[in-house]
Amino acid sequence: MLPQSLSELYAVLGPQGRDRVHHRNRQIHFDTAGVQVDLFEFERLIAKDTSEALAQAVKIHRGGLLKDWEEESWFSEERENCLAGYLDAMNTLTRAALVARDFDLAASYLRRSVNAYPEMDSAWTRLVEVYGLMGSAAKVEETQQRYLIALRTRCAEEAREIAPSRRFLLACEQALQSAAAPPVLTSFGTVDPPAQTPISSGQPYPDVSSPSHPLTPLTSSSGAGRRRGPA
Repeated sequence: MLPQSLSELYAVLGPQGRDRVHHRNRQIHFDTAGVQVDLFEFERLIAKDTSEALAQAVKIHRGGLLKDWEEESWFSEERENCLAGYLDAMNTLTRAALVARDFDLAASYLRRSVNAYPEMDSAWTRLVEVYGLMGSAAKVEETQQRYLIALRTRCAEEAREIAPSRRFLLACEQALQSAAAPPVLTSFGTVDPPAQTPISSGQPYPDVSSPSHPLTPLTSSSGAGRRRGPA
């Protein structure tokens, strides 16, 4: 198994790349000096934890880490850690976009979150809440359909019945009501739907320019999407 794997690695690296592979103490080491590795760059940007770095990190993350590698259990754990960092970054960037009143950008980050981890009901719920703030009934309805399709897929894959999230369904109903309501002029000179009570938090929305506004925390039962602070 190992000789075959090394042979395949040498074929990919070519004659010059073979010099990067070293045998030491019954272990094989690969010299990454001068080599650009997207995973290492992703981890560096996540650790930097600034808005600019996180925005770059999510651009690097284009899917599950080596999705077809299932031979080693440790690799699954590493993949989960990578996904958790990605979802954490999305959470932070979503909050920053909401504080900046950029609902389109916030929605784009949330769409990425549910695409990467459809099991996270809280991300679906927050997405319809944002569409409610945008006054887009069509987007709320579209997201509701996408959520139900994803849920049916989960039921088929896991061979069990999974009930839709009550919070999500109530958030959809409330977002549709908000989208249908006439807009009002706020003290900031922008037009928004009237403030309402988000199902997910149990508290009314303050003005979204406040960094402390309550929104659905991006959490999951599996632990993916670990949080650095309040969501």
